[in-house]
Amino acid sequence: LKEKLQTSLNFLRSRSRSHASRHQSAQAAFDSSWRLLSDVEQVALSSLAVFQGGFTLEAAEAVTQTSLELLACLMDKSLVTIHSQGRYDMHPLVWQLSREKLQEDAMGQDKLQQAHAHYFADFLAEQPHLDRVMETRGILDAVDADFANIRQAWMWAVYKQDEALLGKSEVTLGCFFRYEGRLSEGERLLQPA
Repeated sequence: LKEKLQTSLNFLRSRSRSHASRHQSAQAAFDSSWRLLSDVEQVALSSLAVFQGGFTLEAAEAVTQTSLELLACLMDKSLVTIHSQGRYDMHPLVWQLSREKLQEDAMGQDKLQQAHAHYFADFLAEQPHLDRVMETRGILDAVDADFANIRQAWMWAVYKQDEALLGKSEVTLGCFFRYEGRLSEGERLLQPA
């Protein structure tokens, strides 16, 4: 993904010398927008890059302490969007450049990754056991909507060898892969644990 985004960034570089330097690349345009953000907005935007595949307001508040008002400010500046399902997201280029800002603070990034992993492990642990629930479709859809975040949280827990987080997640994830017919994908994800 990072290579594709870098290719996209290079593609967007302007070849015309008549444009102002802030228009020479997506990076320069982002940097120009970044400088116009308040310190609080900068922290929020870079923190939101901890999510992959979008996020809910609840997740943003719990993991990054980003409020609805702050999300609204970032939406007004076209840095964050909201979908009809109530999920927030960033354009892939904005996400990549925000992620780079997040990575500049290794300790802050690790703290956010930990909060992210705990949030999604708790999310999975709170789901009713799928084998005992008649309405499994809603649960499966909720897990699928945040699957990129759940996969990232799982991989972080594997990397940190956090057995408690893995234990909270494994039953719901196993059921999810079984019900969705994604057994080989599930095996690849769960096996390293």
